[in-house]
Amino acid sequence: MICSIDFGRYQTRSLAIDAGGVRPLHSAQVNSTYLAFPGTAVLRQALAAQRVSVLSCGDDLLVAGTDQAQVRGLCQQPPVPLFPGGRVPREDAAARQLLYLLTQTMLPEPESASDVCILTVPAHSSGPDEEGTEFLERLIRMRGYQPRLLGAAEAAMLSESHQSRFSGVSAVMGAEASSVCVARHGLVYATDTLSVSGNAIDRQIAHQFSMYTWDAAGISYPDFERIRVWRQGLGEEQGFLRNTQVSKLVEILSDSVACLATSVLEAVAEGLSDLNPQETIPVVLAGGVSRTPRLTDLLADELRLQSGQRLRFHVRLAEQPELAVVRGGLVYGMLDSRSTAVSSERAA
Repeated sequence: MICSIDFGRYQTRSLAIDAGGVRPLHSAQVNSTYLAFPGTAVLRQALAAQRVSVLSCGDDLLVAGTDQAQVRGLCQQPPVPLFPGGRVPREDAAARQLLYLLTQTMLPEPESASDVCILTVPAHSSGPDEEGTEFLERLIRMRGYQPRLLGAAEAAMLSESHQSRFSGVSAVMGAEASSVCVARHGLVYATDTLSVSGNAIDRQIAHQFSMYTWDAAGISYPDFERIRVWRQGLGEEQGFLRNTQVSKLVEILSDSVACLATSVLEAVAEGLSDLNPQETIPVVLAGGVSRTPRLTDLLADELRLQSGQRLRFHVRLAEQPELAVVRGGLVYGMLDSRSTAVSSERAA
């Protein structure tokens, strides 16, 4: 069996397929958050009446996974992220315990000790979370799989660039950071991680359009879920081109798009030094933020502007932006499995 799990800041997704790469076996998707309730008798009874799974941690009752949607109205606090700041928390025992349960639940029972699981972790502009990655790898081993770490942008390249023979640029816009990969025929030549993030964009949207939610103490927080639904729901069929809110959204996106374009051009210069100026460079965008309307057009314009029109780019949205990374992990696992099998045959 080959598995892929994408530990995302907002959602964690997994896929599994048989070793032959033919029969899909499993897929799962849950929010990378949990709700914390005071452990009062009243709330225990209310949660029991809703028939949700509850985990006790100290004085709190924790609800994770798909049950959160059912009891969200009972909670007076915003959802707690399992990856605050895009990292595995060191001191949050509840989050670490839930990550263990999440991994056990989202990965099916392995068929053999040699089964592999490709994992991707949240990107962070200040560098990799090595301790957190080791923790997640340990959870995968505890489930019975051999972990293989893969970058999000590299995964997106594998899942979305078959038409260009796995050549070009892939960019994954994450919640805490974005990653860029430049490859030719499947060989990675350059990668980069930058601070452009969905959270930063959505905080600006919250401030611009007063999209906040409040806890029991009256403290306000950006209503990220409402913002994402609003941002992704904009379209020309809703008067998109005449919508004044869209004009503000374009202004908010401009700095992020400029930074992303700079990163793409630097990675291309580093990885494709022998590039033919007449060659069109395919660029694919993935990640939840990439579904924002006009984003691909804005990036194409910015690449053309910053390159002085010396380079030609074709920017497009991934076919399944949110699933591109986990699907790419599965492709990587299949290629790794076949390579191992060929090596074993040659050694025999």
